[in-house]
Amino acid sequence: MPQRNIRSPFREPTMSKGGHNPENTSDARPAPPKGSGVFPRDLAEPFNAEQQVWLPEYRYYGIVPIGSDGKLQIYDGDTIKVAIDVGMEQWVGAVYYRLYGIQAPELRPLVTREAGTAAKEHLCDLIQKYAVWEATGGGFPGNGCGIIVRTHKRLRPKDDYRPREVRGKFGRWLIELIGQDSDTHKQVNINQLMIADGHAEPYTP
Repeated sequence: MPQRNIRSPFREPTMSKGGHNPENTSDARPAPPKGSGVFPRDLAEPFNAEQQVWLPEYRYYGIVPIGSDGKLQIYDGDTIKVAIDVGMEQWVGAVYYRLYGIQAPELRPLVTREAGTAAKEHLCDLIQKYAVWEATGGGFPGNGCGIIVRTHKRLRPKDDYRPREVRGKFGRWLIELIGQDSDTHKQVNINQLMIADGHAEPYTP
């Protein structure tokens, strides 16, 4: 796999009213409805029990490790193992994460197994195709595909307004995988590609 140089993945984004970076069209999100509680919003406005504030995303370098079977450690089309570099030579060991905003077919039951297997294989292909770099040399966190990991924080009354990363219903952290097209050098949202390629459906956590 060739080395790839990503262009300033941690550059501070220019936030628009819709809460997205207008310079990155592959990453665009529609503007939220007024009063929806989505960042940015007037924090002086009173909350009710259902309101929440979404904060700017956090981005990290991550590695999707290769297992003992020689394959990337992907459970299914929306669940994946990643080791994350959180800075200052500190790593969060490889654990399973849920892909944010998508729902892929399950490997169980039998009725969805074929579609689930296809989704898993397609996710593996996308990660290998758009990996930012190839992690080699052994040692911790191991060999695998380098990728950008994006998380989201939110403030909610139930959390005493403390900013916390979003988790799924089974307690797994929700992440987006950001790769890079080696030809155009543009960033690619792998979660969104899974939907665009017909291997997942949009899902609201």
